Amino acid sequence: MFRAREVLECLANDGVSAGPASRAGDEAPALGRADRVEAPHPIDCGLAESEEARCACYRTLFADQIPQAELTAIRDATNGGFALGSERFKRPIAAMIGRRAWPGKSGRPKNQSPDADQLNLPI
Repeated sequence: MFRAREVLECLANDGVSAGPASRAGDEAPALGRADRVEAPHPIDCGLAESEEARCACYRTLFADQIPQAELTAIRDATNGGFALGSERFKRPIAAMIGRRAWPGKSGRPKNQSPDADQLNLPI
């Protein structure tokens, strides 16, 4: 199962191979710089008492990397519009949305061999 910080890391890294910052200023909370665009969120303020401790705590949220297999699963599910989880989770989702919630098999169905009765038809 994915932990909240892994999801946050995924969102922070989405579309960016080099690192979590995708535009100038995104790294402001982690580096202790004030963001001129947004006020600090109460959750960020509740991480620690001092600004320095908050920055250190915030950086630890993104310290671990998501394993490549999990990141690929997240991206494939997102790009394909499928549910991400176990079969037990996907079945009710499919029932709710009225369509398959997992990838289908690609390609044409395999040819079935004819029954013995079909080979002995009178002509």
